[in-house]
Amino acid sequence: MPGAFCFVRTGNAAAARSRFIPRRGTQRPMPGGYGEKWTVVLTKNGAKVMPNQAFTLILRGIQEVTEGAANALFEAGCDDGTFCARDGMAYVHFDREAPTLDEAIRTALDDVRAAGFDVDRVESDEFATICHFNRELAEA
Repeated sequence: MPGAFCFVRTGNAAAARSRFIPRRGTQRPMPGGYGEKWTVVLTKNGAKVMPNQAFTLILRGIQEVTEGAANALFEAGCDDGTFCARDGMAYVHFDREAPTLDEAIRTALDDVRAAGFDVDRVESDEFATICHFNRELAEA
């Protein structure tokens, strides 16, 4: 049956489940067209704006979403990610606050690995950064 199944765990430890059907003709796990989001961060020198970085980590060896896997990711620090599976491929989409996409991806990789999962590749609209990480993952 076409569609994706997602687990989202909220900060109050309640798990939310969602079943949805993807748009027709879409095979990519991460939909494009994300607008930039910003979070105001207070510093000593006043207010500073920190961008929200959007990207997706494709997990290796996982084909479906389970509550146990979603909980492991949440406990490892992936509370800003949505864990989904589509067409036999599991992934975590992140909207992570970080000064750069590079830093956001590095911390997300650390969090996903701490949860006990391997990452196959990274997807994002930022081509150069993604190529760099996918080369590193291919060598691992």
